[in-house]
Amino acid sequence: MNMQEILNVKSRQIAPYAQEVVLLELLADIDAQKVLCTSPGLAQFGGAMAERAPSADVCCKYLDLYRMSLAQEYWQDAPGRLWFECSADLNGFEMDLVALPLSASGEAELVRDLLQSGHECLRVGGKLLASTQNVDDVWLGEQVRRLFPKVERRAFGRGVVYAGIKTRSLKKLKNYGCEFAFRDRGRLIRAYSRPGVFSHRHIDPGARHLIDVMHVEPGARVLDVGCGAGTVALAAAFRSENVNVHAVDSNARAIACTQRGAELNGLSNVTVEVNAHG
Repeated sequence: MNMQEILNVKSRQIAPYAQEVVLLELLADIDAQKVLCTSPGLAQFGGAMAERAPSADVCCKYLDLYRMSLAQEYWQDAPGRLWFECSADLNGFEMDLVALPLSASGEAELVRDLLQSGHECLRVGGKLLASTQNVDDVWLGEQVRRLFPKVERRAFGRGVVYAGIKTRSLKKLKNYGCEFAFRDRGRLIRAYSRPGVFSHRHIDPGARHLIDVMHVEPGARVLDVGCGAGTVALAAAFRSENVNVHAVDSNARAIACTQRGAELNGLSNVTVEVNAHG
């Protein structure tokens, strides 16, 4: 099955994002048995890879549970050995190939985080593919070259793909997580965030306003839907005695950050849940 035939199988229904289309352009040249990929859409690259190589293990990772559920439904008759995971990190190990379709308008720090994680997931000799829909890209190429000593650039009509082969582990990993603090009624509250979480490195003005106006009675049960880094949940947990707070978000990384924030403040009355339905 050539690349155009693979595109016709699924993409005639819902077209892949441009940065995933350019990855599909390289599909015929890929020989890998352990594949880790992400997707801005419906995992068209991962699905096509699994169709082309039925014996390969292909895992498509999502930070967001809702987006993952859409991909699972799209590939409900999953080809080969394709599966999906929603997690805060890529956390694969000894992969032959890591494929990252990245948006030209995406969060820069998240891109750097994913590239570094992708590098760590590879075996020595494994290959990372990073793509963007920006045909004139320079920035993404610079980020890939910081991790890989030799990088090949392939340009297509819909975007650019950078390919790097891992020659060794990185000597030092950058920590993209961040602790920050904010005050609520004189109390200093510590929070933790990571790239890809709303909002990273600071309290969001909307969350600040919610905290300022909320009234929490003693013994209240509080549900924080779309908790992000958990600033509202943490503030609510301190407001009155015997309060129980349940924080929900579809983003697995946001939930991990909220849990970390509760631990930083010694709070045992905050529970968390990854949930795409509120």
